[in-house]
Amino acid sequence: MPDYGNIILEGRQVRLIKSGYCGNVLSDELREFDSEEAAEAYYHSTIRSYDPYYAPGHINEPIYLEFSDDKSHKFYEVTVNGLTVTFHYGRIGTTGQTDNSTYGSPRKAQVAAQKKINEKLKKGYVLFPKGKPSRSKSSEVALPNQAIVEEITPPVIGGILVTVKPGEDVYWNIVKFRPGSTVEIVAISPNSWFSFNLMAGENFAYHFNPRLSEGQIVQNTKVGNWGPEERLPFPQEMASGKKFTVKIAVEETQLAVYLNDTFLSYYKHRIPPGEINSLRLICSQGSLPVLSVNISEPLAKSI
Repeated sequence: MPDYGNIILEGRQVRLIKSGYCGNVLSDELREFDSEEAAEAYYHSTIRSYDPYYAPGHINEPIYLEFSDDKSHKFYEVTVNGLTVTFHYGRIGTTGQTDNSTYGSPRKAQVAAQKKINEKLKKGYVLFPKGKPSRSKSSEVALPNQAIVEEITPPVIGGILVTVKPGEDVYWNIVKFRPGSTVEIVAISPNSWFSFNLMAGENFAYHFNPRLSEGQIVQNTKVGNWGPEERLPFPQEMASGKKFTVKIAVEETQLAVYLNDTFLSYYKHRIPPGEINSLRLICSQGSLPVLSVNISEPLAKSI
């Protein structure tokens, strides 16, 4: 079945480019609307109709992003209030700086806020849709031959770290992803599609998508378009309501995936691990209770 290879929003116009499996253009259709608001609504709804993993961004509430690498650890927060957009930014752990900009209409203010959010995401910032995370970092004093582990532990209510709902995708930052790194997620399986995704910017480097209704797990990579799927039988250990642990370990040429400490599959790298900068959890319907997320990195070798 052909799919839209590209959807472009330009003012009151939406361009729909439909492509086949081999990427060849089948049609190029231009639709014009009475207002920019109507065009924007059609643009987002059309993408969501065929791509349940699309997230148009969150506005009209404080939006918090973080960026961390070897040299800096920064935050950026955007808040829309009527005609005013407030930008709060600085080094993590400081009060930071605040700038305000005023626009001619609420919609122009929202567009400016979303533009800034997209700019930050493209630079490697990670979005926390539920606002500023409350995190405590475990001790980074590692014993010989042990990994440095970053354990994200906000206040837990009833043992649940966070509940992932449709339209509220949850991100975690990943730094220095390379052979020896691991990601471990403990969750309770919902009665709906959900996925664990290793992201390289906007690209899905590794997409782990259990589909209870189809009795399969889909693995894939998306760089613009989805690549060929790799499918596995759906394990009973992930039946609806069951607690499970998925561990993804980085090896030189592939990822090794484990379920409840038992090997599940290999997945050859289609995007270099070093380009992966976040973990994104998505639930298409219902909700996904997540009990813990642990991201570990191999201990740096001394010179």
